[in-house]
Amino acid sequence: MFLTSRRQQESHYQVNVINPPTPTPSWESKSWLLLLLAVAYGVFARLYNLGRWELTIDEYYLVTSIQSILTDGLPSFGCGGYYERGLLQQYLTAPLIAYCDNTAFAARLLPALANILAFPVVYKLAQKLVPSRLFAAVATSLFALSLWEIEFARFARMYSLFQLVFIIQLYWLVEIIVEDRIDRYKYLLATTALGIFIYQGMIFSLLLCTLPIILNTRQIKPAHLIGFAVTTILIAIRTKIKFRSLFAEPRYPAEYEALGRKGSLPIYTPDFMLGDLTQAWIIAALAVAGLVLWLLIRQAKKQANDPWQNGVLAGVFFCAAIHQFTLALILAIIAACFGIFKQRTRYFGGLILLIIGVLGLFWLLFGILHLDLGVAGTVKALVKYPSIYWYALGPFLIATPRES
Repeated sequence: MFLTSRRQQESHYQVNVINPPTPTPSWESKSWLLLLLAVAYGVFARLYNLGRWELTIDEYYLVTSIQSILTDGLPSFGCGGYYERGLLQQYLTAPLIAYCDNTAFAARLLPALANILAFPVVYKLAQKLVPSRLFAAVATSLFALSLWEIEFARFARMYSLFQLVFIIQLYWLVEIIVEDRIDRYKYLLATTALGIFIYQGMIFSLLLCTLPIILNTRQIKPAHLIGFAVTTILIAIRTKIKFRSLFAEPRYPAEYEALGRKGSLPIYTPDFMLGDLTQAWIIAALAVAGLVLWLLIRQAKKQANDPWQNGVLAGVFFCAAIHQFTLALILAIIAACFGIFKQRTRYFGGLILLIIGVLGLFWLLFGILHLDLGVAGTVKALVKYPSIYWYALGPFLIATPRES
């Protein structure tokens, strides 16, 4: 009764063979299809009719400089000086312009290829951050389909090549910090030194090279510090020398040059009240600062000697001693974000509050009693540098259109 006939068993077997159950495909397994379609369209959009349109004025400057390289080997102008933008890109593009009839296509080919070469780097970087093929495929697809990326890839300037180097830097940085591969630090320094000859904005990427020094302190060796110092000196020299006006005649009349030009961004410095200290107030300041310093040294002797924690406390003490309390708070917040205080944030927070509280009270009394600034005026003087409002929010407010 419980046995089925042989014919029924064969029929059931045939049905299962002909119509096997098909598993529902997941997005993870289909991610390669999304990636393939996005990359194919991205490559097409970056290369299609690349040399059709005439050069823009910024592209014209670059091409004119490259033609000078083909003539005398240097990116010089007829009126003197050298065009220092995208030096590496200029020399790499020079052979393309020399052997290609379409100058616009030759000038734009390297930026387009650099943007395309960023695809696999974005994919690998995304996989480092989130170990998922789907996430990496989506990130790379968004990069490939981005109209912003397509626009800059078809532009004969140095931004696309600079972006490629910067993404590679982020890849090295993740391997160094997340995976503790300090051997990659030399590659991070090399790409930084290389990038300064692509775009001067790479000077800000030098800050990335300080992160392994801060976060991987125990793995850093003297060779790494020497490499960082050499890279810093190289970038400083490259940035300091004004090649554009080197050996060039003055562009402006002598009387205009004597007035001085204000073309660079202003550098704001804090206002100090130290010069207003009288002899009695100096003695009081030294007594208060000495008391705080004695308390800090006493606490440091009771705890494990950590140079980073002691350095942060010393920095906060110095900023508070010269009444730059906003800088002191910024330093403390950055140290907490980087985990320098480890599991003892409350303890070190108490020490920082002690420093700011005692020294802040001294400067508050000084402003009220000696300078007659009042409470509000003294508080404003103690926290006005740097102006978080104008530095962080101000540029957005200035750029926002108003109704007239």
